[in-house]
Amino acid sequence: MSAPPSPPQSPSSIDENAVLTSVMSTLRLEASAINLLARRISLQKELQANLIAAISLINSANKVVVTGVGKSGIIARKAVAMLRSLAIVSVFLDSTDALHGDLGLVQEGDVVLMLSNSGKTAELLQLIDHLNLRSVKLVALCSSPDSPLGKASHVWLDTSVPCEATPSFPAPTCSTTLTLALIDALCVASAEQRQMDAKTFKYHHPGGSIGSALVPPVEL
Repeated sequence: MSAPPSPPQSPSSIDENAVLTSVMSTLRLEASAINLLARRISLQKELQANLIAAISLINSANKVVVTGVGKSGIIARKAVAMLRSLAIVSVFLDSTDALHGDLGLVQEGDVVLMLSNSGKTAELLQLIDHLNLRSVKLVALCSSPDSPLGKASHVWLDTSVPCEATPSFPAPTCSTTLTLALIDALCVASAEQRQMDAKTFKYHHPGGSIGSALVPPVEL
């Protein structure tokens, strides 16, 4: 068995030009990934139809269940927080805990958003048969409709990217940023279809600088 690699060492000095080049490259690549998806959607009727179908499912759902593993799991939790602030009932489902009782969160009439860049995440794939037994709709956010997750879903949403921002190692960067942006777009479109306004938003988000900047709270 080979020895584990040594951890990266802190440099004795910073190459300022290299740092700025790296930062700007990452920002440009992540922005490009989002712009490329917007362009694909504008040109491809199938992607447009899939988005409309996803919004329709979200707005007619009993509740929205969101699941993902690793970085996708963090984005899934953010999606739940965003949906709740927009008065859309939502819960996060841990894929491991789901098989140990938390599938009780999922009920007939729910929509399940499943986040996986590869579409091959084993922890999500093992949930599919159990979710289908509950008569829910599956929306896959992944890079390929031909992936196992893409094929198993009722609606596939494209999160493919040309590359990550790290040429030497595949750290989730462009893919996670794109998924987060697409989640935000779904949430905003769903809220707009429900005619969300500032008064209703404050009712669900009264705290912080956002809440204080909005209209007075709704009287109960």
